Amino acid sequence: MVYWRTLAPGIIEMAPEVKKIFEMHPDAATVPFGFATGQHQFLVADPALKKLENSVFVSNGRIRVHEKGLTVETRQSLVVAATGRNERKD
Repeated sequence: MVYWRTLAPGIIEMAPEVKKIFEMHPDAATVPFGFATGQHQFLVADPALKKLENSVFVSNGRIRVHEKGLTVETRQSLVVAATGRNERKD
């Protein structure tokens, strides 16, 4: 069994269409990616996944409204170190 915990602080822009979702308006609709941005950290129990604990992920999310309720979707990207260092020699 794999266990992980995600810590994901972020910012949600409370645009009118997003606010409708949180206020449960009957005309609320799916919002596009771009209103929610976050940063993710993972705590894992499986030694094979320990590399995730030392990684930084950034994300962009949206909320889908459908007949069964809400679904939160995120696109996550791993931040990697730059590969080409342009070092100055003064």
